[in-house]
Amino acid sequence: NEAFVKLMEMGDEPDRRNFLHDLFVFMESKQSPIIAVPTVSKQPIDLFKLYCIVKKFGGMVEVSKNKKWRDVSSALNMGPSSSAGFVVKKNYGKSIFPFECFHDRGNIDPAPILA
Repeated sequence: NEAFVKLMEMGDEPDRRNFLHDLFVFMESKQSPIIAVPTVSKQPIDLFKLYCIVKKFGGMVEVSKNKKWRDVSSALNMGPSSSAGFVVKKNYGKSIFPFECFHDRGNIDPAPILA
């Protein structure tokens, strides 16, 4: 998968490969495969770093509740604009949140939270 390769090339953290493998397998099992690296203003979003940053803030629910998406996008070097934060949030919800719900939240259904 080209997206997997691109995401692997974005860093050399020890947990990167396992996380991306698990994420890709999980999303494929949910009929939502990651076929392209999401972007903000044509800049690729590192899904591994995004997951780590959001997890550090307490997960998607906490980031949203505390209005920290601009901080997340800034930490990803996407800029602190609210539009960058919105796009990062949207991509997290689509590409990672179902995995977060499964992996970190006891397999809860993400749909009601995303609604």
